[in-house]
Amino acid sequence: MDSIGVTADIKKGVYVFNGVAALVFPTAEVSTHFFTTSQTERSDALTAGGYSDCGIMGYIYPTQVCGSVPLYRAHFIAVNTDYLYTISAADRDNAVENQGFTDEGV
Repeated sequence: MDSIGVTADIKKGVYVFNGVAALVFPTAEVSTHFFTTSQTERSDALTAGGYSDCGIMGYIYPTQVCGSVPLYRAHFIAVNTDYLYTISAADRDNAVENQGFTDEGV
């Protein structure tokens, strides 16, 4: 089903929206994106981080629903714009333990 159909179904009450918007911001650098559900991080990324607002790219739920899986975020502090987004706890752990990333949670 396309997004227009989903939107129509939400309006009809077929689906209930209860997710938090994930906001994505690409920088001028190729393939660098920043995903957040925090309005404070969003504002900081737009004003000082060099990011542009791409709008809503998906939805994040605060708890597991419908067979969803966690999306982990890790930050490589040495390169301020380098983030790792993964659904794999093993990939996250490897990045933190062996590659210098800092775990920023789910």
